[in-house]
Amino acid sequence: MDKKTWLGGAIILAALVALPAFAETTGTTTPLTKHENPKPVADYSCVQTAVDVREGAIISAFTSFTTAESAALTVRKSALHDAWGMTVAKDRNAALNKAWSDFRTANRTAFKTLRTANKDAWSAFKTSSKACHVPVAESHGDEGVGSLGL
Repeated sequence: MDKKTWLGGAIILAALVALPAFAETTGTTTPLTKHENPKPVADYSCVQTAVDVREGAIISAFTSFTTAESAALTVRKSALHDAWGMTVAKDRNAALNKAWSDFRTANRTAFKTLRTANKDAWSAFKTSSKACHVPVAESHGDEGVGSLGL
């Protein structure tokens, strides 16, 4: 191809690209706008309320736990006292085994109830705090608190 053909082709191409820019529009157009979602407002008082509810539930669960443990210990004390008062060894051993077995059952039930209530309190907190639009980064006490994990 020679220079004239190249030059002619380039001029035609430039005209085709530039002509629509000079065209007059008769219709109305609306400018394109970016759809923006407003950023949610952080509600710290909402988190305070969620924390108050969570901590209240944990306190209540722990109070119930200590009441149940105290009752289990009282029953165990009485059962052991009565068992050691028995003169027949077979009856005494059966009563001692029953006292300890009943205590273990009551103890397990109390711990299970506490763990369930604690888990429920944290689960409710996580759900309710999401509505507050605040990133909440609290651990739920499983680290270094012993077996209770409050």
